[in-house]
Amino acid sequence: MKVFVLLCLLVSFNSNGQELYRLSQYSMNSTLYSPALSAFNSGMQFTMIGRKQWANVPGAPMTGIFTGSSQVNGSKLYVNGFVLSDRFSVYDRTVAALGLCYKLTLNSENYLSVGLSGGFNADQVDLSRAKYNLADDQLGFSLVSVVNPLFGSSIAFGNTGLNLTASIGIQDVLFRKNVFAYLNKSFVLSTDGELQTSVLYKNSLNTGRYQLDLNALYMYRKMIGLGIGFRNTSELVLSARFNVGSKFQFGYSYDMSFGKLNALSGHELFLRMQLPSRSKGGLHGTGYTNPLI
Repeated sequence: MKVFVLLCLLVSFNSNGQELYRLSQYSMNSTLYSPALSAFNSGMQFTMIGRKQWANVPGAPMTGIFTGSSQVNGSKLYVNGFVLSDRFSVYDRTVAALGLCYKLTLNSENYLSVGLSGGFNADQVDLSRAKYNLADDQLGFSLVSVVNPLFGSSIAFGNTGLNLTASIGIQDVLFRKNVFAYLNKSFVLSTDGELQTSVLYKNSLNTGRYQLDLNALYMYRKMIGLGIGFRNTSELVLSARFNVGSKFQFGYSYDMSFGKLNALSGHELFLRMQLPSRSKGGLHGTGYTNPLI
């Protein structure tokens, strides 16, 4: 019976482990989904993020992420990568990948980039952390690990006149497909205010699960922002963002479930450092940086 329980845990964990990562402030960590999007920023940027999902539930998922991207010597080539650590009850997940993308100039306002990435997805079950002693002599072990390769590809489009960026792509973990579509657009409302909107759709084809996020953030004088979002899993997302000078950004979001899961909530924090390029770089050679990437 205990062997059957263990197998059920492993199957469930492995299935969830093949799904794309869940973030509320995904626009600050877009290289997690699309390696092609790093072509729309100049210089180097590094982001750290911490997330606690279902904060009021013991053993709830906790996630830490580090992402980075950089333009290569002012060229049209960009490198990016990330490391993700996720813990939930007796489960641990580590994901890491490196990516490359290349930017193509279509005309003075329209740009295209293509990106590839590769890495691994490592899942682990540690029964020694279980409340019940499943790791007894009938099992003979308490730690099980599975490592799968991860491959990603994406294409992205940017228009500086419309302040719009879009990307579609796929990530493949053990030949299980995860597709995504990403869109953001900024609206200049006044000399002091800008509305930043974004949409993320992702679908894990092997599980049939999908996620749709709609977000809007109002930035005042490019320094302070307040936002609201909606997720199709009956969640409301409230967010705040602060720009400290031209190099640092800090943000917080609060996920609030409603309906049958109205007792659940989540917290997410991020810190980003942006180092400008010494060359012209940017999306079209003038240092333009998309505010939503």
